[in-house]
Amino acid sequence: MDHHGVHIVQHLMIMVASVILWWPVLSPSPELPRAPYPLQMLYLFVVGLPMVVVSIFISMAGSVLYPYYAAAPRVWPILTPHADQHLGGLIMWIPGGLVFLLAISVVFFRWQAAGGDDVAVAPSEPRMAGSPPRGWAWATLVALFLLMTMGNIVSATGSGLGCPDWPLCHGHLLPPRRRKCSSSSATD
Repeated sequence: MDHHGVHIVQHLMIMVASVILWWPVLSPSPELPRAPYPLQMLYLFVVGLPMVVVSIFISMAGSVLYPYYAAAPRVWPILTPHADQHLGGLIMWIPGGLVFLLAISVVFFRWQAAGGDDVAVAPSEPRMAGSPPRGWAWATLVALFLLMTMGNIVSATGSGLGCPDWPLCHGHLLPPRRRKCSSSSATD
């Protein structure tokens, strides 16, 4: 996070990758239609595998994998860096895996509602050119704006892991610009 511009580009690349990831399942475009239902389910299963494998390695690691976090101030002193890593891996594994399981379930029930045709393609809802986004599109835009805003605040203020009393930072909603945190003040 030494270079703010690089950090912003990193976040934009993550957002583009997520759009590409979900496109075969949620495509609103007739030019690039959704995959057939059985292929969507297979795709979601295969896409979830790398996350599960990585989370298993994180959860089962015998030592801290990222030494920076071992030296960072603890938000919750009861969690050692290794326990924190273990918990993070489990959160990535179980709730993260449930997202894909839920998506596979939704696709399965839509497929069955469409008559169970193996080559049926999920219809994309036509939208008039120039018409404003609806429903989930608005919710996604608002969530994306809030995520980018909070990410920029964290990045611009350098708060990151330097705030010992999350979700606040030294008792304030926005972190102070000039305060230097030491590991002894972080545990107070």
